[in-house]
Formats: sequence, structure tokens, C-alpha cells
Amino acid sequence: MSTGAAPGVRAPRVLDGPIAARRCAGTGAEQVWEETVRGDHTAYLPEDRLRALERVLPGRAGCLVPRIPDPGAPERAVWPAVPTRALLFDDLTAPEGPPAGAERAFEGLGRLLAAVHRVAPDRVPPGLPDRTRGAAWTGALPGPAADVHRIRGLLAERAGPALAQALAAPPARGPSALVHGRFSTALVVPGDAPALLGWREAGWGRPMADLAFMAAELVELAGAAEEGRRRRLLGLGRALLAGYGRGAGRPPSAAERAELRYAAAHRITEHMALNAVFGGGTRGPLGLLLRCDGPFAALLTATEGGTT
Repeated sequence: MSTGAAPGVRAPRVLDGPIAARRCAGTGAEQVWEETVRGDHTAYLPEDRLRALERVLPGRAGCLVPRIPDPGAPERAVWPAVPTRALLFDDLTAPEGPPAGAERAFEGLGRLLAAVHRVAPDRVPPGLPDRTRGAAWTGALPGPAADVHRIRGLLAERAGPALAQALAAPPARGPSALVHGRFSTALVVPGDAPALLGWREAGWGRPMADLAFMAAELVELAGAAEEGRRRRLLGLGRALLAGYGRGAGRPPSAAERAELRYAAAHRITEHMALNAVFGGGTRGPLGLLLRCDGPFAALLTATEGGTT
């Protein structure tokens, strides 16, 4: 998929999901994303917290923090303009596969996330929520969140051996850090220097769970892909993890590696449960879950990419 924006006005791009509705519109190189969250908007960061957060984030060109333009509609956020309405997820799912040089983008994203996690605690704005208790959407939509939690447990019981082994070893609670909260390829604007959207779900959380979100996405995509593309996607995952290690200035500890495996396995089963709850059945998610076991083992128990 081309990441260049055609001149002139085009119909808005709309991504309507069960947790939030997103829309991108603009002219030429001025494309603007906005998002309206469903449920209790107080689970997300308000305007004053977003502005305080923006002042401490590293590499601000790569961290695009939204504004809440209408105090009367705090559920709606608008991001700064970007040059394309394309997302990194589009590149991963394009018929021709990820473009040449995608490894460099994922390595840079790993470095960027490590820099976020390294923000000194005394610089983190006060009043940020505790995300170790769950993602923002679980507080905004407690009813569906309970259904997802229940079905996630059922799917976890049917997981393949690599995922089951990771889920059987929940990590001990360690120190928290500033986290993005939804580190997803669907929130990255591609380019020479990828831009990371989101930030309304930021708060205090577990760094490995933050990193695991994107790692889990790559595992899921690899699970659904044919062999050649599967290898390429896992290579991007290794670039992400290697970049994170370089950004952190050290390889991950054994405890961090175990936590990353657990968090990625948890995210994969949670995402499958989300699809089951809002998609109307478990058969499709269960089939994909079983296909994810091999890619999960290849990425998160391999010696490459700084994982072990």
C-alpha cells in the first residue's frame, strides 16, 4: 500500500471498532486523525494530563500527542497533522508484503519505546493512572471487559504448548514505568521517521507488557501468513526487540524475558477473546490461536533479537 497522499481532498478514512471509532481526513500532506472512545471516557487521559505528558516524552517528532479540542466532548481527541493517512499496519498486510527497509522502522520503534520507559520517575507527570490493572478500555467498558476476560481464560486452556507454557508462569510484580498503553502498528504513521500516535492510554505500567503489545501483533500476523511472509514478519519482530534492547542500553534480564513471553501470550489470547466477543464466536479465533504457537515460539524463545 502506498504511503503517499494524493493531492486534494479525499473521502475520510474510517476505522470503526467496538472500543473506539477513528477517522482520518485532510488535504494533501495535512492528514488529521481523530478518535472517539466508547464508554466511560474518564478511563483515558484528559487534556491537562496529555499536555503535561507531551513535555517529558523523548523524541517529540516521533511521539504525537493529541488534544481534546472540545471540553464538552472529552471522549474525542485530535492528533497533529501527518503527511499520510496510511498506517504501519497497512504495510504489514499489503498484498506485496512489508516494504524494503521495514526492519529499520521496527528497530527505531523499539528504541523509541525504550526511551519512553526510561523517563525518570520524578519527571513523569503526577496523576497518571495505574495501567497495571488493565488497559484503559477495560475501565471504560467493564461489561464487555468481563466477557473478554472470561473467554480469554477459555481460549488460554486450548492454547498450543508454547503459549500455554508462557501463560503458566505469570511474572512477579516488579517496578513500573511510564508506558504508552497501546503500542500498536495501527497507531504508527510510517515514514523515514515513524510517528507514534495514541498516548491517551498512557500511565504507569509494566514495560514488558507495553513492548509485548506490538510483539503479539506480529505473532498473530505471522500465524495467519504463508511461510515466506511469516519469516519476514518474525524478522521484523526481532528488529523490534533488538532495537528495544539497544535503546535500553542493556539486554533484557531473564525475568524480563519471562515477563515478555507471558505478556505477549496474554495479549494474544486477549485479542482473540475480543474478536470472539465482538465477532460472534470462538471458532475463528481459536483456529488462529493454534496457528500462533509456532511463530510465538520462534520469536519469543529464539536466541535472535535479544530475547534470550
